[in-house]
Amino acid sequence: METILARYDAIEPVRTRSSAALDVLAVAGLMAVAAQARLPLPFSPVPVTLQTFVALTAAFLVGRHRAAAGIALYLTLGVAGTPLFAAHSMATVGYLAAFVLAPYIVTRFRAPLAGMIAASLCVYILGATWLVLFLGMAPLHACAVGVLPFLPGDALKVIAAVKVADLARS
Repeated sequence: METILARYDAIEPVRTRSSAALDVLAVAGLMAVAAQARLPLPFSPVPVTLQTFVALTAAFLVGRHRAAAGIALYLTLGVAGTPLFAAHSMATVGYLAAFVLAPYIVTRFRAPLAGMIAASLCVYILGATWLVLFLGMAPLHACAVGVLPFLPGDALKVIAAVKVADLARS
């Protein structure tokens, strides 16, 4: 009996160290560019960006380990002071931390759509939890400003990300 979970060892590219480094740098660069494509929301401390799209698709393009390493490099550079983050506040830490987990989550499911929905849920849960802990928001308020406004745009990003994943897997 098949399970919904998949093993994506087959899509983990086998490459040289120099190409691995380029993959990691490319993902970090894409995260930085995606952060700059931002739409601030006046009622939320979290802007809309294209970073979710990069976090959802990178594993299918360069493999889950390199994708996570690229996102971690982006975060490290941002914490070190380079002006890469979309928001210059601590309000987005939960979302950013979840991006590192996304490549591992999306590749755990046989269907990319299921993995991307699960990874998006992880982003929402960690992001809203951080808003509660850091900003002291009530949980319902954190969901109202940190989850609900993002659902329509993230649905479009997931649809586009599934198309990219299907192309990468074929």
